[in-house]
Amino acid sequence: MLENMDSLSGPASDDLRCEVCDPATSPARLQKLWNSRFENLSIWNFVTAEVYETLARRMLGASAPLLALEISHEGLRTWNRHLLLRQLKGLALARTGATEEAQELLSQVWLELQDQSNANEFQIQETLGTLARLSKDRGLATADLTLRRHFWSQACELYSQAYARTNGYWSGINTATLATLLNDPERAERVATQVQSQCLKLWQTEDSREDTYWLLATLGEAALNRKRWDDAESYYRQAGVQGHNRPGDMNSTRTQARLLLEHQGRDASVLNDWLPCPNVAVFAGHMLDRPDRPDERFPARLETAVKAAIKMWLKQNNVQMGFSSAACGADILFQEAIAELGGESYVILPFGADEFIPQSVAILSPEENPSWIRRARDVVRRASRVVRASSSQLVFGSASYDFANQLINGLALIRAGELSTRMLGLAVSDGKPGDGPGGTTSMITRWHQMGIPVSCVDLSVLPADDTAPLAVRSSVSKSELSRADAVSENAAPAPQPESTLMALLFADAKGFGKLSDREAPLFREHFLGRIAQLAKRFPDTIVVRETWGDGLFFAIKSVRASGQFALELSDLVNNTSWSSLGFRTPLQLRIALHAGPVSLGTNPVTDAPSVSGSHVSQAARLEPATPPGQIYASEAFAALAALDGVTELTCHYVEQLSWGKDFGRFPAYIVHRAIR
Repeated sequence: MLENMDSLSGPASDDLRCEVCDPATSPARLQKLWNSRFENLSIWNFVTAEVYETLARRMLGASAPLLALEISHEGLRTWNRHLLLRQLKGLALARTGATEEAQELLSQVWLELQDQSNANEFQIQETLGTLARLSKDRGLATADLTLRRHFWSQACELYSQAYARTNGYWSGINTATLATLLNDPERAERVATQVQSQCLKLWQTEDSREDTYWLLATLGEAALNRKRWDDAESYYRQAGVQGHNRPGDMNSTRTQARLLLEHQGRDASVLNDWLPCPNVAVFAGHMLDRPDRPDERFPARLETAVKAAIKMWLKQNNVQMGFSSAACGADILFQEAIAELGGESYVILPFGADEFIPQSVAILSPEENPSWIRRARDVVRRASRVVRASSSQLVFGSASYDFANQLINGLALIRAGELSTRMLGLAVSDGKPGDGPGGTTSMITRWHQMGIPVSCVDLSVLPADDTAPLAVRSSVSKSELSRADAVSENAAPAPQPESTLMALLFADAKGFGKLSDREAPLFREHFLGRIAQLAKRFPDTIVVRETWGDGLFFAIKSVRASGQFALELSDLVNNTSWSSLGFRTPLQLRIALHAGPVSLGTNPVTDAPSVSGSHVSQAARLEPATPPGQIYASEAFAALAALDGVTELTCHYVEQLSWGKDFGRFPAYIVHRAIR
């Protein structure tokens, strides 16, 4: 394994390549290898393009297009003309919804392939096929039936062209399916029959190197096109077994099958049995009882029983991705259970582990603490991804924990959306109010508000026998939550500093430093003046507005409003003819969006509203890394946009950026107006 590699970069990079290329390596392990690359640069600096290519392809198969995009993007920094990496980046862009960028990249690749006399047939199929997929997806995205038919006809011909040139069954089956959707049953039958013969021959060939999953999935799709329902079920069920650890590929197969079944008037819900897609779980639970706790709630003696109940629930609900924190007790048990089942583990900490562990893990006796601290660090080390909600603990009461809980839910929603699967909530709770705000009960309440199914490992009646199985209730009643909330409200909370969750926008104008003295008043009148007029259209949501030179800062009440303001601000600057207003060169604005808890007060110098806190600094550090003319957002902004159900804009992952010295790296998202 990578952790045990010697210091010689050659053998170590060979071991890394073997592990990445090994089909038995789990997606969670691959993600862990990638996330740890900055600690293993002496190894990664010697890997070949093949490692990046294989890793990106595996991440696409695991329905992690954001990671695939990051991997291919970083690989292209070294091998900038590498054809397969560019194709994979195009496919990853397509799967994250960045259709225009994908179309531009792959169209250029296709032009280059046509100029090459020795172009690889596989490369031709991949490029043409992905361009066809973009047209197919554009058809799916529009409600205009005429426009949908146009895009699907375009996609069908591209797939047909690829099939004619390469005889690849993948492009063939897509040709057949689109023919069915375009009401051309004769063409669909003819092509599907041909594809079926190809796949059966490959499947029955002992030394075939073809991917068994895709052969079975294609046979199932061919049977659906030919209306051979029993055959379709048989092949799809076998594909479901083969693809249990490939949620991205399963999701793609389900999408095609659902389109066909619905078009043919069949019940598409059968796919839940034929091709069961893994679910995403969000988790909250009580910590183990502190030594000075007067009444038992979660005694250490029930650790084994609680973990067994969690594990049973994960298996029963086909959960392979879990999001939670890592506090002593239920959180750690949940994360351990996910890892033991080979799933993807996402740990969201309210702040750094060095601060978090003393407060939320080392809570037991001096004899018990070392074991739980080690387990917490193991959970963090093994996690597919670790997210710090804040760079350090916030002074605003429970704000750090409340914000981390929101990120847990928002990031899980993003992951469930990538997989087109369900998000489920699991808690370990006694159903009573917690010891403080922002705990398990408030998380359960939020899940009910979100409308997601909630299950609970029941600690309300503690068994005398430590080995007795604990009940898992399918839901928690709203009346119980109301009683718990009422008790919490009646309790007298300790005075806490005030905090407010705000969306934060930083922006600056490219070229400001080169303005002449003649242009300075024009900048004030036309640039700042127009922005001031735009801000007046958001009177109830913009709380703080500041400017210095070409710099702009706005604190806005909601993620939705800040996104709308950012889009209109970008349009205003990008669509203005600055030369006609007297400027020598066009002005461009880069805009950065973040969201987090801040301290809201009054600036004693200006007597105007102001905000402060570490999240203001995080937002400020994102802005210089944003390309001119673009809007970048932090992961926190993207997660909260998902949590708030914001549909007016889209946040697509673009790349990993550095916060600067000693602040680590972070994923950045590009913000676009949603296409309707």
